[in-house]
Amino acid sequence: VGGSNVPGEYILPGVLGNFVVRFPDVQPVLRISDSAAIVGALLEGSLELGFTGFRIPDGRLSYRKTWHDEMVVAVPANHPWARLKYVPLQELDKYPFISRESGSGTLRSFLQFLTKGGNDPKGLLRIGMELGSTAAVKEALIGGFGFSVLSRAAIRREVQYGVIRELRIKDVDLVRPFYQVTYKSRPLAPAARAFVQFLRQAPRLNLWQSVANS
Repeated sequence: VGGSNVPGEYILPGVLGNFVVRFPDVQPVLRISDSAAIVGALLEGSLELGFTGFRIPDGRLSYRKTWHDEMVVAVPANHPWARLKYVPLQELDKYPFISRESGSGTLRSFLQFLTKGGNDPKGLLRIGMELGSTAAVKEALIGGFGFSVLSRAAIRREVQYGVIRELRIKDVDLVRPFYQVTYKSRPLAPAARAFVQFLRQAPRLNLWQSVANS
């Protein structure tokens, strides 16, 4: 099983744990990378099943919406925006943006949301650095080096501990799906088929709602 950073680090470990409770003879192996790398591994055959935050068009792949998540603006606790609930879109360039790498589903989804309104992301963001994982972005935030846009699920503990604050972009809805990805013409092994069925039977999880109510 492969997962991009957010589902791989913050969703799948718990889901796989519950799956193993039901099927104790199965020993899952989870690979974590960005969405582009997970799709590439599926195409080359080194993964059977992937979970990503972005659809990369390819007729050989099948996508199924599995979970929903909300992305938010994340800032360090001492940031000028830390006490705000919303920030105007036009003010995003006031501070350095800590970006994920180009293959990140989180980054691609965020840029896609920005362009929906006819905006040019290059004119809205002042990129200060590009980092290769959600964990690295969070460390840069805690260090006070700018702001980012991350999954609420990914910063839940940091928000609870008070080292990161979250807010939204005014009039921009950043709710996105996570996808289950398979290679259409390649049959799944029995354990992978059982996991897919397990997910279909499990209650649909909206991560942004569960985090908001935690």
